[in-house]
Amino acid sequence: MYPTNFTELSGLIGVLIPLIIATFAGLRSVRTKALENDLVRWRRVNELAATLYNKDHTHGFWAQLAAAHELGEVSSPHKGAAIAILNNAQTYFAQNSTLAHALAKAEARAKRRW
Repeated sequence: MYPTNFTELSGLIGVLIPLIIATFAGLRSVRTKALENDLVRWRRVNELAATLYNKDHTHGFWAQLAAAHELGEVSSPHKGAAIAILNNAQTYFAQNSTLAHALAKAEARAKRRW
């Protein structure tokens, strides 16, 4: 089982080094992909906030409602930002009762733990 001479040891090292390198490369690839996915999620939260506030009047009312509902369903790492956006939007859109109600429901959904 254990190498008894230099030839067996060099063979074992020759097999282990590529396996170790492949393992580290795979772990780095997984970490890079996770960071890229996190960046995509942050971009989506930013797009939803831009759609919700509709500064350039490029989106309609239904797009704002959809953005509010989608912000209510944001995953855990970005939930704090989504709650802050929804809370600020409630005061910003207080005169629009339909949108304010949708924002309140979305914030309640975002705040629940399950």
